[in-house]
Amino acid sequence: MTNLPPGRDDTNPAGYIRRMTRVADESSLRQWQFLTAASLFAGYGGFYLCRSNLAVAAPFLTDPSAGYGITKEQLGDVTAVGLAGYALGKFTTGPVADRIGGKAILIAALFLSVFATVGLAFAPRYAGPSFGLSHVVLVPLVVGWGVNRYVQAMGWGGLVLTVGRWFPPGRTATVMGALSMSYLLGDAAAKWYLGRVLSGGAGWQALFLTAAVTLGTIGVVILFVLKSSPGQVGLAELPPVVTAVDETAPTAWQRYRPLLVNRSFLLVCLLSGGLTLIRETFNFWTPTYFREVVGLDPGRAAEWSSVFPLVGAFAALLAGWLADRRGGRTAVVTIPALVGLVIVLLVVPRLPTAGNPSLAAVALSAVAVLLIMPYSFLAGAVAIRFGGRGGAATAANLIDTAGYLAGVLSGSLIGRVAERAGWDAAFRVLAFVAGLSLVIAIIDVVWRRPNPPLPDVVPPS
Repeated sequence: MTNLPPGRDDTNPAGYIRRMTRVADESSLRQWQFLTAASLFAGYGGFYLCRSNLAVAAPFLTDPSAGYGITKEQLGDVTAVGLAGYALGKFTTGPVADRIGGKAILIAALFLSVFATVGLAFAPRYAGPSFGLSHVVLVPLVVGWGVNRYVQAMGWGGLVLTVGRWFPPGRTATVMGALSMSYLLGDAAAKWYLGRVLSGGAGWQALFLTAAVTLGTIGVVILFVLKSSPGQVGLAELPPVVTAVDETAPTAWQRYRPLLVNRSFLLVCLLSGGLTLIRETFNFWTPTYFREVVGLDPGRAAEWSSVFPLVGAFAALLAGWLADRRGGRTAVVTIPALVGLVIVLLVVPRLPTAGNPSLAAVALSAVAVLLIMPYSFLAGAVAIRFGGRGGAATAANLIDTAGYLAGVLSGSLIGRVAERAGWDAAFRVLAFVAGLSLVIAIIDVVWRRPNPPLPDVVPPS
């Protein structure tokens, strides 16, 4: 008893020990929560090593002097198949994640992406007709890239499920907001890193292998560090928010139908399509733009292209702050941003960016800010508005699926326009898409009627 701190009730040492144990458990939980969030951030950001690698290699693959004979049209078809696979993966792999758990699906997606990327690096070059297109493409590249993007679609669901096991409802929004930066900062870091590899004299096969080995290393670390739930480290599990019972769990159609008959939600899906098309265009074609228009070598082009997602990450934070200051009204940010985006997309081709990478980076940074601000709302704050407490993931899934299906055009359409009419014409097409997105956003605000509250459906966990 004499060893107890002054002021403690030394007549009840058992109670004191329980209190100290509870404090120690809470401290340990906070430490594990931080480690979990850091692991998820590194893991999901790491996916971009095997997602941005094709964009980094694009200037090399489409360079006539390299001898590969791949045009921007053909490479655009490759990215279109990849985006279609990603949309399909988003829509179909959710039930698998629910069954096998967050960590398992995340690790599976990560290593499957590694294997697909290694396969791409060693795939024999076979030229032949593909998918009924009139152009000749590298079939292994098309198939391998489609598989790679499909398996990567499983990663975000695994991240969300793991967050739900480690963080209580009152903190998940903050944690998810921070983790959402992983795909922007991961893209920026991957392009800079792989650009340095390319500048060191590596070919595109070595570039793919470097990306795969680096992601595999990250995966091995996460495999041992990340835990599925607090119970795996001897801590108490968080109380469940809902209990899913098979007999009463809603079907997929019951979860989707209230959203699919909601006019405002359908407008949001159309808006997602337009903004995702523009975002995926810059995600993939920016290194090629710096190579062909600005005149940089492929390595430096990749490094400079990292500016776009890096600026976008901070734009997402700015958008959330501005919307919160306006009572959560995302439209007061979305509409002015889209007006600015249309103007900037029309101005960029008129700028003297040839030989001036700094000016090109400033111009594309302006595009990033004005695009990512409204884009960041769609599968986040807007999805929560429509889906409620239990259906936000379902709403986000549908919004993302619509977006990536439209994003297919960022490869096939923009690749063809840039190949046949040049980058000036490609920017005009993007400005037209941004204008249509602006019209959709305005219609949503003007015509929005008070929709009845959507059912607070809870998808099976």
